[in-house]
Amino acid sequence: TQAGLAVLILTKDRPEYIVPLTRALIAAEPAFASRGLTLRIIIGDTGSQDPAVLELYRSLPACCHLVSGLAYQFSRCNNQLLAQARDLDTVLFLNNDIAFDDAADALLQLRSAVHAEPGIGIVGALLQFPDGTVQHQGIAAFEQGPLRGFVHHPGAHAPTTLKPGQQHTCLAVTGALLMARSDALQVTGGFDESYAAE
Repeated sequence: TQAGLAVLILTKDRPEYIVPLTRALIAAEPAFASRGLTLRIIIGDTGSQDPAVLELYRSLPACCHLVSGLAYQFSRCNNQLLAQARDLDTVLFLNNDIAFDDAADALLQLRSAVHAEPGIGIVGALLQFPDGTVQHQGIAAFEQGPLRGFVHHPGAHAPTTLKPGQQHTCLAVTGALLMARSDALQVTGGFDESYAAE
């Protein structure tokens, strides 16, 4: 496998999300190239008709690949995109509404974290709502009471307790921003397609 990162994004219309996100990712490509890393952006479109989105698609540079005509189902579609990224050693599953302050810095830090130790297979990131409160900083399961075993987002809608650059171990991370080593995904077989989240 090549050293690099494939960013996989499922999307439909919503130019206010996918246009700035794609441009931010494209702008990160030189930072990857300067480190000898490949950056490939793979967009899976599930039926966009918005003119601004279609114009974006017409102007995509070589580092971007468009897969159109997908019928949305989260697990299946992400596995279809993953099939186009097996030659790279790292993959990032990304929602279309993620916004980066500095995409190159964020992606390179995440890639370093997922390759920091052999036992690490997946990493996520602190995601915040526009008001600065926590959207996601890891997933946990209730350990007792009537909800025992159900998962939740601890600290959601509150200020984060994490310091910049701080890392911690958690049960799981959200698929909204999930970076994984490709060899770990090969072991698991990708997403379970019987999980029919719409």
